[in-house]
Amino acid sequence: MNIFLYVNNAMKMAHLGLSDVPYLPPFLPAVISIFFRPGFAGEKVVFAVVSAFYVAAVIGMHLLLRIRFSELESPAGSIYFASFIVLFYPGLPQGPWMCPQ
Repeated sequence: MNIFLYVNNAMKMAHLGLSDVPYLPPFLPAVISIFFRPGFAGEKVVFAVVSAFYVAAVIGMHLLLRIRFSELESPAGSIYFASFIVLFYPGLPQGPWMCPQ
């Protein structure tokens, strides 16, 4: 998914642009459009918002695991959750052998 699709859709929701991507879920562009209205426009805002959601998801997973598991298992599970998304994301190369020369 191209990041600029989210930027275009967020600009539409902030009443700053004419483009619209109808097949995107509206939640993330709606949150991004809140930052576009005061003047913070660009792809850096998208990366910051997505990073904030990622950190909130890892903290939420830790709090959720703390209910059921011990004090040693809940941080281990949240670290596993955090590293699984980063290591196995399909768009990221897994090492230097995956990058074309």
